Amino acid sequence: MAEGYGQDGVALLGALSSKTDQIGLGKPLKLLGTPVQDRIPIYLGVGGAQTVEQAGAIADGWLPSLFGPEHADMVFAPLLRGIEKSGRQRSDVCCRADGSRGVA
Repeated sequence: MAEGYGQDGVALLGALSSKTDQIGLGKPLKLLGTPVQDRIPIYLGVGGAQTVEQAGAIADGWLPSLFGPEHADMVFAPLLRGIEKSGRQRSDVCCRADGSRGVA
C-alpha cells in the first residue's frame, strides 16, 4: 500500500489534512465586499395547514401554490393564526400568490 492509505485503499484523514493545510483549505471564509442588504428575507413555500401557520409565525413571506381567490378565506386562515400566535402584525408577512417565481 502507498503511504497514507489504509488496507482498503482509502486515504486516511491524517494524510489528507496535512496536505490541505499546506494549500490553505480549511480556513474560515472572509467576506470580500459589503453586503447588498442587511437582512435576507425568508419565504416559505408550504401548503399544509400546520406549515402555513408556521410560515405566519416565523417567516417574512409565504409562497402559496395552487392559490384560488375564491378560497382565500380558507387558505389564509392558518397564516393569520400563525401571525396572531406569534404576536406579529399582518403587515410583517408578505404573500406572493401571483406566480412570479422562477421555474427550475
